[in-house]
Amino acid sequence: MPSASPSGPEASTDVNPEAQTPYQKVPPKRAIPLERCQYLYLLPDTPKGRGVFASQPLKRGTHLETSPVLILPPSEVTTHTSKTLLNHYTYNWPLQVSPPTTTSPDAVMSRVAGSQVTQAIIFGLGSLFNHSSNPNVVWTRDLERECVVYKTLRDIAEGEELCISYGGPGRLTFVDVDYDPREAEAESWEDGLGKLGL
Repeated sequence: MPSASPSGPEASTDVNPEAQTPYQKVPPKRAIPLERCQYLYLLPDTPKGRGVFASQPLKRGTHLETSPVLILPPSEVTTHTSKTLLNHYTYNWPLQVSPPTTTSPDAVMSRVAGSQVTQAIIFGLGSLFNHSSNPNVVWTRDLERECVVYKTLRDIAEGEELCISYGGPGRLTFVDVDYDPREAEAESWEDGLGKLGL
């Protein structure tokens, strides 16, 4: 009787620990937990486009997501990304000031034209949070682990949209549907960024 093929119904699902690659055996100190709150959903058709919402009440300080980032070399931002729709979904990312370990063009990007900031593509929900002039989500960059962490800035009601601040008036490339000039007089956008720990 012929033996079953490895891809057949009798194929073993056991994983041979000796067959794992070194990347599957990442030491815990190097591992980055990619956490996401389970009480979130995406709506595709809000007045702002797609939006992230809470499916149940969330307490202030709730960890929403840890999103890994792809840091773009400044040359690629200038040559490619800034000329595409993707440019509207990137975050400013500070360049590391430590000396490069190689002489490749990307490794020395912090020395190019005195530039101190580039752009990063945020994976996961990070690129789906809409803007609000009164944000209910705070985000912080983790430069060492190359990720962004999102937490609630205040208690969130069930069904409420989760929004971050993209910056204040004069910095936005779109009409802010939440903008209320009366609120702007009471608090400048710089004060709002202070709330976000930037």
